[in-house]
Amino acid sequence: MKYNRQLLIGFSFLGLMLTSSIFAPLLLRHDPNALASPAETRHASPSFEHWFGTDQFGRDVFTRVLYGGRISLLIALAVVICAVAFGALYGAIAGYLGGWWDQIFMRVVDALLAFPVVFLAVTLMAVFGTGLKWLIIILILSSWMDVARVVRAEVLSLKQRPFIFKARAAGLHAPRILFYHLLPNAFATVLAAAILRVAEVILLESALSFLGLGAQPPTASWGAILNDGKAVFATAWWITTFPGLAIVTAVLSFNLIGEGLRSSQSK
Repeated sequence: MKYNRQLLIGFSFLGLMLTSSIFAPLLLRHDPNALASPAETRHASPSFEHWFGTDQFGRDVFTRVLYGGRISLLIALAVVICAVAFGALYGAIAGYLGGWWDQIFMRVVDALLAFPVVFLAVTLMAVFGTGLKWLIIILILSSWMDVARVVRAEVLSLKQRPFIFKARAAGLHAPRILFYHLLPNAFATVLAAAILRVAEVILLESALSFLGLGAQPPTASWGAILNDGKAVFATAWWITTFPGLAIVTAVLSFNLIGEGLRSSQSK
């Protein structure tokens, strides 16, 4: 696979964000949750001391954005890994079985997709509760359906190939055909869909945290920082601007990587 410009730019931005977020404790001298005692340090504009300014509690916004990246990016990656694993298996089984089984499996997917994702997530969180644990579980439950549809379509195509007919003729059981022949050949499609799904999960996690349903104070996440600054945007624009730019950069990076993989596969 030839790496194109989209892949290079996407991986460069993503690598910079991941590296700075993971090694934030070693790079930064401010505590992301430390409250400032002097009132003068609250809502301080960007400076050499505080690159992204401070919030209403005097906390360094640059520090909180980097620590927030650890929460937002790791949640998104964990959610997508679990959702893709389940969605790929579900879609592969539906596509391989075909017939009425395929119809039943996909009507379940269609019913779940009929609900707006944010509404579904908010409803589930109202039932089960808030916090990072429930946030991850609910994001997984609301993120696997698109992957299932993509994999099902790929398996419907693959199972008509000669090597699958030969595997059946050789007497191989369905699980072996699924795990050793269909899913490995659908891996490239699954990978591109997974990377694009990461961008969607970042946006969803940020939206839920912005609504107060994700990371709880004082834990820093990009959506929670946006929520902290929404009431004072006119006078302290930096509190919402910089985490917003971090979200845009992360989403753009994953979209560039996903599109780059797609274009590389089609060549």
